[in-house]
Amino acid sequence: MSKIFSKFIAVVLLFFFSERTTASNTPAPEVKDSLNLAGRLSLFYSPEDSPASLAFSYAQNDFAEERKFRQARLGGRWRLHTNFKLGLFLARTWGLRHDQDWITLNGRWHWRDTNDRDEDIAILEATSRSHASFLPGKDWVAEMRVNFENNMNNGQRTVKFRPGLTYFKFRKGELFYQTFLRFEAYVPLNYSQVSIYEKWLYTGVGFNLVNSMMLGLQYSLYELIWSQTDNFETRFSKSYESTEKGSQLMLFLNYSFR
Repeated sequence: MSKIFSKFIAVVLLFFFSERTTASNTPAPEVKDSLNLAGRLSLFYSPEDSPASLAFSYAQNDFAEERKFRQARLGGRWRLHTNFKLGLFLARTWGLRHDQDWITLNGRWHWRDTNDRDEDIAILEATSRSHASFLPGKDWVAEMRVNFENNMNNGQRTVKFRPGLTYFKFRKGELFYQTFLRFEAYVPLNYSQVSIYEKWLYTGVGFNLVNSMMLGLQYSLYELIWSQTDNFETRFSKSYESTEKGSQLMLFLNYSFR
């Protein structure tokens, strides 16, 4: 492993695990760090000799305290260049939690139950990939994915940056397995009191069962920063910051149609 790659890993880990100072005053949202179990099914349709493809995915994540997150996403990608794709998706989500869901009732603060609340998100995706020439061998691919997301229910807009590295292992000319390391940062454009309110670090492996099916396991670490809304600060003249950290174990299955 080259020195450049080692520095990249060190910077990502330092940024992810750096401690944040917590704003004074209460109440801060109560959160519990936990290991969450998740699953994701992804289906792809890629006509031969076509630069366009269709994609559908369904994911579910079970958090602590009976909190559940679900998302169904449908859209397409277009290959504009050998190493560049542009995608457009519409996602229906259930169970998203926002800063304004930290509410008080009769003087008791608690999270609003959002498990069955549905929200629609429009996603514009840009992905650039190239051979990671700074690593030994020819089977490393570097990737940068940028998503612009607009929540059509509350108007919140987010940019997500996800750099990553993937190693492909071939056997007899066919893909045997792939392993990856990715980091993702959520940047809020018109909400939240912090510049990066959510961070994820992913690593995993996927095995090519047949030419069109991959089964894999992904382990993730995440961090969320909850902070006061403008309405809260105006009403109570208080501010807070609360950090939620946890991990996730996800089983995923990808299937491609042609």
